[in-house]
Amino acid sequence: MNAHISIFTKDLVLDSVPKGSYRSSAFGGRFRSDDDFAQFLARELEATHVKTFRAPMLGTPLVDGAIIPIKSDIDEGATSFSYVVENGTGQAQWEDDYASGSLPMVEEYAKEFLKPIREFGIAWQISKREMRSSAFAGRGDLGQKKAATALTGMKQFGEFVGMYGDASRDMQGFSNHPNVPILAPTYDATAGSSSWLFKAGNLIQADIVAMQQLMLDTTNGTLQIDRMQIPARVWKALGRPYHVQGVTVVATGTTIRQFLIDSNPEITFGSMLRLQRNKSAAPPLTPTAPLTQQLSADRVVAYMNNSDVVEFVQPMAPRFEPGQVVELRMKHPGSSTTGGTVFYQANGACYMDVAYAS
Repeated sequence: MNAHISIFTKDLVLDSVPKGSYRSSAFGGRFRSDDDFAQFLARELEATHVKTFRAPMLGTPLVDGAIIPIKSDIDEGATSFSYVVENGTGQAQWEDDYASGSLPMVEEYAKEFLKPIREFGIAWQISKREMRSSAFAGRGDLGQKKAATALTGMKQFGEFVGMYGDASRDMQGFSNHPNVPILAPTYDATAGSSSWLFKAGNLIQADIVAMQQLMLDTTNGTLQIDRMQIPARVWKALGRPYHVQGVTVVATGTTIRQFLIDSNPEITFGSMLRLQRNKSAAPPLTPTAPLTQQLSADRVVAYMNNSDVVEFVQPMAPRFEPGQVVELRMKHPGSSTTGGTVFYQANGACYMDVAYAS
């Protein structure tokens, strides 16, 4: 009969160790086990202090619904979706009793757009050996960490598609939609630049007013800016003192950032790293796609935050399937779908390239 014993070492319990599988000497002997198992044991018995550092994960405000509405009412089985953009024309005129038949006619125009819905995915797995070793070392949350990393990777991919689109798959993005108008910033002759990184605060406010006026003009006042996303480094640079063009910069007690917030109470300001030039690096969306889809300049996106104007299309949120046993591994595949970002009313948004510095 092959008897078994249990060995207890402080918080660790090793059950069912075959008798004779160790060499005694006050537990100084060597277990006949795999090397990794022995190394885990040695490290824990030496009371080595272990601190795990995890790199911060990139935020995903777009796919989390923080900056624009999410459209999720499309059936998960759909492979495409359509939307109709309508526009009417016509204007009344003065009429008199004898002008019968001369009243102007109105016309209604509608254009239908058909866009694809694409699926993307990621997977995580953990082996039985990893589970044993992780639990033995007192870090039994390895599977949870892998699952969290997989979810982050899925959300980041959706964020890239939502921000920049994918022309090869007929998807459009929040920051580079071809139909959204682009307005040039004003030039500051004193600073010798039109960049928001350097020019006077009153001219930056003038740029914001120009964007507001453009939307009012193109929509006959039916839409107006209520949200503005600014590149992160530009937003940080707006912490410098507010001053008027041509006036020596002095400690006014008011920053440009605070002046803009106070002067535009109807606008909610936000900052995004991925509106910066050279910070919009995206993973390849197809095996042959370039590694980056970068903006050519730091870009401000001003828009009306309304589902009638803009939405991020996500019929199926990230989802992971139950574990699939593959030999000695447990694999968890995950998938999600997106149709990119849709501007139903492109004039309900406006771009401005506010900085070109690297």
